[in-house]
Amino acid sequence: GMNMQLFLSAAFEEVGVWPDIVFSGHVHNYQRLVKQYPNGKNVPFIVSGAGGYAQLHPIAPVGDPGFPDTHNQLDGVELVNYCDFSHGFMKVGIEKNQDSFLLKGEYYLVNDGDKPAELFDTFEVDLRGVRCNR
Repeated sequence: GMNMQLFLSAAFEEVGVWPDIVFSGHVHNYQRLVKQYPNGKNVPFIVSGAGGYAQLHPIAPVGDPGFPDTHNQLDGVELVNYCDFSHGFMKVGIEKNQDSFLLKGEYYLVNDGDKPAELFDTFEVDLRGVRCNR
């Protein structure tokens, strides 16, 4: 977690380029965080790893000594949404028209039995360089 954040932040600063979005999937749950960097750029971080591994990973509670809330790599980070109780999957698409160029994401929970998947979270990122929506 923190080591990866340090690595990514150093890479962004070294090249002077910040991504529009960061996806990862190793942790077996769903998380959507937004980090505001000192330059004002808001970057969504999406963890989408609840696709099939039987044992889901619980999110760390506030006050967990293994993940201190006061770590400086968490400055400007907001946990917007998460799910650690259900398996799920993500749909990502690009929508471009005359007025917009958007990356759109939808995260669905997979229900037991024959019930259809349930929409749990949505997000959009403006790929024209405008700050992302929260």
